[in-house]
Amino acid sequence: MKRLITLIAAICIAVSSWAYDFTMDGVYYNITSSTAPYTVEVTYNTIPDINDPSYTGDIIIPSSVTYNSTTYSISAIGHDAFCYSTALSSVTIPSSVTSIGVRAFSDCTGLSSIAIPGSVTSIEGFAFAVSGLTSAYIPASVTNLGEDVFVNCTALTSVSISPTAPIHTIGTATFSGCTGLTSVTLSDSITYIGEDAFESCGMLTAITIPNTVTYIGSYAFQNCTSLATINIPASICSKDALTDGVFWGCTGLSSIYAYSITPISLSSFTDVFHDVNKTSCVLHVPIGSTAAYQDSLQWDDFTNIVEDLPTAAHNATASTLKISTQNGHAILSGLAIGETITIYNLLGTAIYNQQANAETVAVNLSAHGVYVVRVGEESVKVVY
Repeated sequence: MKRLITLIAAICIAVSSWAYDFTMDGVYYNITSSTAPYTVEVTYNTIPDINDPSYTGDIIIPSSVTYNSTTYSISAIGHDAFCYSTALSSVTIPSSVTSIGVRAFSDCTGLSSIAIPGSVTSIEGFAFAVSGLTSAYIPASVTNLGEDVFVNCTALTSVSISPTAPIHTIGTATFSGCTGLTSVTLSDSITYIGEDAFESCGMLTAITIPNTVTYIGSYAFQNCTSLATINIPASICSKDALTDGVFWGCTGLSSIYAYSITPISLSSFTDVFHDVNKTSCVLHVPIGSTAAYQDSLQWDDFTNIVEDLPTAAHNATASTLKISTQNGHAILSGLAIGETITIYNLLGTAIYNQQANAETVAVNLSAHGVYVVRVGEESVKVVY
């Protein structure tokens, strides 16, 4: 692990201490606006100290408090607010809160769950580092997810980001060291996966990279030893889009789905697939692109290259084929009877393969997501 989580202790202790402005019902507050609109943030007692934690047990934060005849809205969980509160068992965050500060719940090892309200727009770095969280849901309101937010949360098993969350970046080491993480659902708004983002998530078995992602930082999936399949969407296509050691140590990889017709150039970076078994791992590529992958640095290390992915999808506007979605189904019209219909998910797996028996066919879609519908020689991207 290149980022030492033990630095958190030094950082917390080094933070300049100042007295809280007032306390009420066991919660400490700093006044952040003494003029209308009056606001406060939740803070700590004196300094974040593992030997003298500010909070224990169950904490309910109200949406407002009245102090010296002034009513304040509670708008934020301040930096280090609950840091080192190892006996904290639950926290209720009100819908008035819009931000969760740096290290706000760091080292809260007894905190197994927390509901982040839909009012929160920003979650700062190390906010839940080394906490006891077992699952996390990032609501649609969040626009900023800082670095190392869940670093070394070893009890964390699943993370889901709302599909409508306008987050564009999974920051550096956001989930690094989450050794119990088994599943992650990413928003279709994600364009950038940062350095070490999922490093050492050894229990992660699968993750679907949205076709909005254009860049994956160095060592992003290093030592994800249980990762069995990975998709590299066609949106990742530029020369510097895959960097040093992205899949280093992913010894369990058995299938890689590379959707770009032209192989991503890896000449500027080293060991992208270090320790991946290039003999047993099947590299799935678009139809007609095997030769290009066989002639491209690092891709040419794979001995088992299979052409079974559709070529780049497009919207069907010039043909008679029309596709819409309704009630969990893809509705295909303008078909020729006997035409072969194949529908692929983002992992390149064909979830439907039949010949059309009518001019209009309804196909069940198993879940919301992005699909590629291939009818004859035409491929169409469908978002459901």
